[in-house]
Amino acid sequence: MLRTIESYGNKAKKVVENLLTFARRKEHSEDEVDVNACLDAVLAVLGNYLLVNRISISSRLLPAACRRCAATRTSCSRSS
Repeated sequence: MLRTIESYGNKAKKVVENLLTFARRKEHSEDEVDVNACLDAVLAVLGNYLLVNRISISSRLLPAACRRCAATRTSCSRSS
C-alpha cells in the first residue's frame, strides 16, 4: 500500500513539474527550435489526461534534418 501511495505521489509530482514548466513565462525571442522536442514537451504535459481518458497517440516525428524551424520561443527547448 505504501508503494502505491509513493507511486501516485511521484506521478502527481511529475504532472505538477510539467505544468509549471509549460506555464512559466519566458522572454520571447525568435529563435530556432527543435520541433520534436516541443511536441515531446506538449505530450508529456498531456500524458496523464490522455492516459486517464484512454486516448492513445501515434506520432511520426520529423527526421533530424527537417525538424528545426524559426519560431517565437516560449517553453520549448532551444536547438543546439
